[in-house]
Amino acid sequence: MHSYLKVLALAALAVGLYSCAQEQTISDRVVEDGIIGAYVEQNPIWKNKTESGLYLNVLKEGTGATPTVTDWVMVKFTGKTLDGDYFHSTDTTVFNHLDYNVNYYHIVPDFLYMAGSMPQGFREALLTMKEGGKVDLLIPSYLGFGSYGAVKFGQMPILPNAYVQANHPVKYQLELVKVISKPREYDSLLVDSYVKNNPGFVDIKDKAVYLKELEKGSTAISDTIGNGTKVYVHYAGYFLDGYCFDTNIKTISDTFAPYAPYSGSSSSSSTSTSTTTSGDTLVVTMAASSSGVVTGFDKALRKMTKGSKAEVVFTSTNGYGLSGSSSSTSKPSIGAYTPLKFYIVVDRVENPTSSTTTASSIVVPKYLLRKN
Repeated sequence: MHSYLKVLALAALAVGLYSCAQEQTISDRVVEDGIIGAYVEQNPIWKNKTESGLYLNVLKEGTGATPTVTDWVMVKFTGKTLDGDYFHSTDTTVFNHLDYNVNYYHIVPDFLYMAGSMPQGFREALLTMKEGGKVDLLIPSYLGFGSYGAVKFGQMPILPNAYVQANHPVKYQLELVKVISKPREYDSLLVDSYVKNNPGFVDIKDKAVYLKELEKGSTAISDTIGNGTKVYVHYAGYFLDGYCFDTNIKTISDTFAPYAPYSGSSSSSSTSTSTTTSGDTLVVTMAASSSGVVTGFDKALRKMTKGSKAEVVFTSTNGYGLSGSSSSTSKPSIGAYTPLKFYIVVDRVENPTSSTTTASSIVVPKYLLRKN
């Protein structure tokens, strides 16, 4: 691989940017065009340049649908600098190659809205591709990350310690996995498929929230959960592929560490103003309007009692919906239209007239500790 110093020097010679006799002020665009021109000259595989300035090489022609600007797409990609340094990827082999702990990331195809946040070069390429297609892209910064350098635009973060200079081109290998025109319907199909393949779930809300009872709880009226009840719970949140994105159960956190840190003093990602933590326990105050947890979690709690253990699976309309949930911590972000699963243990219930607790230890089912 040619270093940036070599490429920059060649670019300067190619376009006559510098003179020994005088100094000149040159725009970033001119400098970058020179860098790209020199790079393409030394790497003649880059022959196909669009009117916008994007270089696109087709590696594999697709056979499925072509997205429009109103569609969502599932994509795989790997980004490199011109020097060949990785900075962004959905490929497990890249993480292994760089000796990163693959458990730190939810490494799956990214889910992007065509009219949403993504490099313009990505969008331009995708609009010409069909499902199953794969291309190599050389993206100028004015079609990529601009003056910011590399920034996160989907669910996959930029790789740690990776660096992309501002106003510099990058390379991506991009594969269009699937075009999704109706993401809510697709989300529902994923949930339907999951409950069919995992027997024992019961529909508790409009075929959008399903509960599986793992262990029966108390039958006492004082131990039931309704509006005004304060509920102390342990939980673990999963994507449907079995990746744990959040938990306050130490045995699960230890298995999935470091991406599901065990932290009793901080708020859970599934909480808001009406939830708190007590030691390592999430405390949920049930209310008619909002209990401070997502709807699917709330609906599950209302079907449980003190001492009960259950799993709940629900569509994104009962979770984080279109907006998803972005994380600035080591916990992964939850993308738009993402169905979720939670494992819930009700430790203690406080109703206005009673307070009960269970002393039983949390024995987590083995399949919840398995890394898929």
